[in-house]
Amino acid sequence: SGTVYAGTWGGVYKSTDGGASWQAMNNGLSGYGLHTFALALNSTTPGTVYAGTGKEVYKSTDGGASWQAMNNGLPLGLGSDYSYLNAVVLEPAAPRTVYVAAQDGVYKSTDRGVSWQTLNSGFSGRPWIFSLVLDRNSPETLYAGTRSAGVYRTADGGKSWQAMSSGLPSGVEILALALDSSTPGTVYAGTDSN
Repeated sequence: SGTVYAGTWGGVYKSTDGGASWQAMNNGLSGYGLHTFALALNSTTPGTVYAGTGKEVYKSTDGGASWQAMNNGLPLGLGSDYSYLNAVVLEPAAPRTVYVAAQDGVYKSTDRGVSWQTLNSGFSGRPWIFSLVLDRNSPETLYAGTRSAGVYRTADGGKSWQAMSSGLPSGVEILALALDSSTPGTVYAGTDSN
């Protein structure tokens, strides 16, 4: 369709011509809410977009024309500390299920972002999640990349996490994760180290 969204330090931008031109889509975003680290689109409901920002999770149901904060149950957006919502992931077969990765852990909503629960069982210390990816072939399986504790995996929708970092350098930041759809179980990790 040629529609592309971009999250920037200055908010969300949208192109409807494949990136040839862009328009700011920031109605309802302000302050740290303009610092957009992650975007996720609902493939079954075009126009529904989630944004992970510097302090809060926002949702648009009109293609980014307006945004509403969706923070019930998130200990985020309070006080002056930055929260860094680094990743937003939707479960493809059940897009009412949304996961958010933040500096203080992983959160899950099963009602399209209306309410959230913390999913930090198994992480060591404060997890500070930089990246999060869901296995489309096994939607209860997710991988989380952390600031200095490597990669963690859950096979039960986030109820419990196990470290999966054998072979990774100690203390590296896992900035990106990708799954190889043609080879189940193959995970790629992008780090801040050689």
